[in-house]
Amino acid sequence: MKLLCKQGALTKQQVDAWIYGVYEGAVPKASDCPIDTALHRVMELGDFTGKLYETKLFYPQNAAAKKLIVVGMGKPKEIDMEKIRGIAGSAVKVALQNNVVTAAMMLFGEDEICPKKAAQALAEGVILTAYSYNGFKTKKTEMKLNEVLVITNAENAARVEIGLTKGTAMAAGTNLARALTAAPANYMTPTNMSERATKVAAKNGLGISILDKDHMQDLGMGCLLGVAQGSAEPPMMIVLKYEGNPGGDILALVGKGITFDSGGISLKPGAGMEAMKGDMAGAAAVLGAMEIIGKLKPKANIIGVIAATENMPDGMAQKPSDVVHSMMGKTIEIISTDAEGRLVLADAVAYAETLGAKKIVDVATLTGACARAFGGVYAGYIATSDNLSDELQKAAAISGERYWRMPIHEDYAAMYKSEVADLKNSGGAGGGMQTGGMIIAEFIKKAAFVHLDIAGTSGIQADKPYMSKGFTGMATRTLAELALAQAK
Repeated sequence: MKLLCKQGALTKQQVDAWIYGVYEGAVPKASDCPIDTALHRVMELGDFTGKLYETKLFYPQNAAAKKLIVVGMGKPKEIDMEKIRGIAGSAVKVALQNNVVTAAMMLFGEDEICPKKAAQALAEGVILTAYSYNGFKTKKTEMKLNEVLVITNAENAARVEIGLTKGTAMAAGTNLARALTAAPANYMTPTNMSERATKVAAKNGLGISILDKDHMQDLGMGCLLGVAQGSAEPPMMIVLKYEGNPGGDILALVGKGITFDSGGISLKPGAGMEAMKGDMAGAAAVLGAMEIIGKLKPKANIIGVIAATENMPDGMAQKPSDVVHSMMGKTIEIISTDAEGRLVLADAVAYAETLGAKKIVDVATLTGACARAFGGVYAGYIATSDNLSDELQKAAAISGERYWRMPIHEDYAAMYKSEVADLKNSGGAGGGMQTGGMIIAEFIKKAAFVHLDIAGTSGIQADKPYMSKGFTGMATRTLAELALAQAK
């Protein structure tokens, strides 16, 4: 799909549909909208009020467009980037349902917020809404909408162009993450993930290196290899590098890439286990973010580290009571083989620090405790650095994704103390989100650290204004915004 900035009047554009926004209770002027009388009547009858995300389809007569989609923008003082995404998404859904191929869309909210931010949010809303995963269906569903003109004035045009470019990159990276997560586990193995990462690197000018099992053994990555030993699929440690500020500090984005999680010997219940193909959503978010970074090329140094393996229960699989050695030397007693994410991330964050990272953010579908605590509305996180936590929240304020910081305390550390090793890989059900993140933090020496638990938010069960049911690409845009902020 193409998004193009266009100066001029919406009603002069010869397209299949105009998309026009109306604030709640406001009736447009005749100079702005060719059907102001009809719309006024509809609003008088209460059939359209301008309430946020409300839509109405009209068929204007003797006009340059065959259809007019009117979308509610809510109250002017409440509009922000996240609402603009939803406004654009709500209108695009109507366009897709009504065979619209080309559309002209007003830039929602440009009088209330920065036009550059408004354009970014609009582009994200349009492209994220238009995404669909056809998977392996023999009959593909093809999107008809292929061009959207974004209408603005000469004064704002340059900023709108910048915003559209950034928003398009953000949405494309998020859709990459969604598609990777949705792929069946037999098509998204660690090997296949490394192949996709290689393509992303080549396309976007990123450096890439891939550690195989032998390299991991040489480096002493016993935690990751312990998880991998029950699978016939070889594990991969994928490292992508972007250097935009030679000699500057490095931010590492680290993703959990369990391409299928059976639970290992601590086998998960069979019901719903098919969803465990999505246990690599953290890795997908990192790969999507690295694609965005490669496209936008900030003056910053970013590395993406992905620990990819399956967690399977064959005769070679690790067992509860086993002890494994981490890359940094610490030993871990295995209490549950289904607490495997923190094991692969223990070696991954330690490796990221050896590559020179001063800041490390990992992202993982780590705990059911997080999903239950926040009900899919927020992702939880822990942070060892207030400054990095603040940076994360500023990035999230732009991306529209929600994160809630959880406490860390030495009393939580006591929960995962082991009698036979340096620590256990599980502290039990209570405080599970905190102890899971703190276990990973044990394997970082000096770097500032944030652990994001996106369990419960990596997928949704019902459509939202600009995100359809299924995998969401959660954290992709926040990680990318965080990376871009390093340039400042």
